Amino acid sequence: MIKKILIILIALFLTKHFIYAQKTSDFCGVTGAIASASYGAGGYRLPSTGTIDMLLVFAEFPDDQYDTTNTRWVKGQQPQNMNNWIDNSWSSNPTQGSLTHYFNEMSDEKLKITGKEIHIVAPHTRHEYFNLYSSNKRGNIHRELLQQIDLTEDFARYDNWEYVKNYTHNERNDTFVDMVIIIWRNVFNDTLGYKSDLGFLYSYGDLGYGADIPVDGGLRFIDPNTLRSGATVNGYLGTDPFKVTIHEFAHYLLGYNSMHNGFGFWGMLSDWGTKSYVANSFERAQLQWMDNTDFCTLDASAGSAPDTTLNLTDYITNNQAIKVIVDTTDDKYFYIENHQNLSYWETHAPFSDHPNSTDGLVENGIYVIRQHSFSNGSNIMEMSKSLIPADGR
Repeated sequence: MIKKILIILIALFLTKHFIYAQKTSDFCGVTGAIASASYGAGGYRLPSTGTIDMLLVFAEFPDDQYDTTNTRWVKGQQPQNMNNWIDNSWSSNPTQGSLTHYFNEMSDEKLKITGKEIHIVAPHTRHEYFNLYSSNKRGNIHRELLQQIDLTEDFARYDNWEYVKNYTHNERNDTFVDMVIIIWRNVFNDTLGYKSDLGFLYSYGDLGYGADIPVDGGLRFIDPNTLRSGATVNGYLGTDPFKVTIHEFAHYLLGYNSMHNGFGFWGMLSDWGTKSYVANSFERAQLQWMDNTDFCTLDASAGSAPDTTLNLTDYITNNQAIKVIVDTTDDKYFYIENHQNLSYWETHAPFSDHPNSTDGLVENGIYVIRQHSFSNGSNIMEMSKSLIPADGR
């Protein structure tokens, strides 16, 4: 079977004509809907379509001594480009390089991300916090910050979706804040012990653990636990905080650690060695950002596929890819993308100290993903073993 599939893929490559034009509908002329994956589709804990308002909190400790005059974020001041991270209201012409811009392009304007940025200095030093809380230090630090923000911020804006169950959401408030992301200037670079001592060993798809945090006089709550109301980004300086923010938020859309794509990948839930910011076609199909007019779906489950010549244009700017069905009962597919680095998000890392590390894909060309059976569970290795990139070869 594998040899037959490879022959089909080679035939597709040899018949490819790279045409760069405006998006067209049903580009392949092959009929048939995309098979539904067995693990569910759409947004996992938050909807993948509609509008999500989120609060971005840029936080720092008063005893932070790391690179204090770095122009990206001078100690004691808000980050230089903080106000460009997210648009207050949605438009089809968003601030370039913002989260609004990113999700407009990745979702084909199906997911509209808006919100507000706030800068705050924690009232205690890291050493004081270490002594102040005997357990769950990260969660308690965030609780204190959010209660301080609650004195001036109306959280009603951020309560717009009711979580019913995984992949099912109603557009109405449910008294729980939808999304707060706390982005720290630095927790550990100058004093590495605090990285684990305060519970900031990694970035997380949660704010820490503990009881719900009441805001707005008890009318609403922030749930600090896994995949409910927020995320933690543990270091703005020395990392790419924008990429990490996308990654942690994407867990709410896609699911737990088993949805990680693997190493040296491209995608929202890629691991280390990320090639570019862009969501891959598996992720976009899962979130229903691409449908059967965007995919050319070829059924090779019987060992052959239609003899078809395809005009496959740039993957991101034209929202097109090929999906080859191998075995729907075991979630086996190939995804084929044509990357020509025409998107802003394949050539920029706007908030990184190391822009060349995510400066687009290695080269233009055909990129192939092999999906081979997995479930949306909690095992970080499942997805790493199941999605395999061809890296333009």
